[in-house]
Amino acid sequence: GKSDAWAGMGLKELTVLEPFRNLSPSTWLEGVVKSVSELGVIVGVQHPEHRVEVLGKVDQFNIRTGRVLNVAAEVQVGELVQVRVLHTNAEKWVKLRLTMLDERQHQRTYLHKASKHFTKFQHRKRGT
Repeated sequence: GKSDAWAGMGLKELTVLEPFRNLSPSTWLEGVVKSVSELGVIVGVQHPEHRVEVLGKVDQFNIRTGRVLNVAAEVQVGELVQVRVLHTNAEKWVKLRLTMLDERQHQRTYLHKASKHFTKFQHRKRGT
C-alpha cells in the first residue's frame, strides 16, 4: 500500500543521511551551489565515500564572518564551495544544515549573536 512506499522512502532518506551523521564536525566537504536566496544558499554535497548527492542549506550568517547583506554577491550558482555539516534533518527536503565557517569562526559568530541577544534581554529587565 501507500504507507509501505512512504516507509520505504523514509528509510532511503535515512540511509543516505547516515554517513553524514557520522562525520566529524571538522570535516570539510566540497559542494556545488544549487540556488541562492536572500536567506542563504542551497548546496549539493557528496559524502567522501558515498557518491550520493544530498541537499544542504548554508544560512546567510554561516557564509563568512561579518554581516552578509547580499548573499548573491558572495556566491554564484554552480560555484564549488567548501562546507561542514552542522546538523542532519531527515524530515526536511533540505537534509543538511551546513556552514562555510571553520570551527573557530563559527564559535565567535554564535557567541557574538548570543551576547547581543543577552544584552537586549538585560536591558529589558532593567527597564521594568
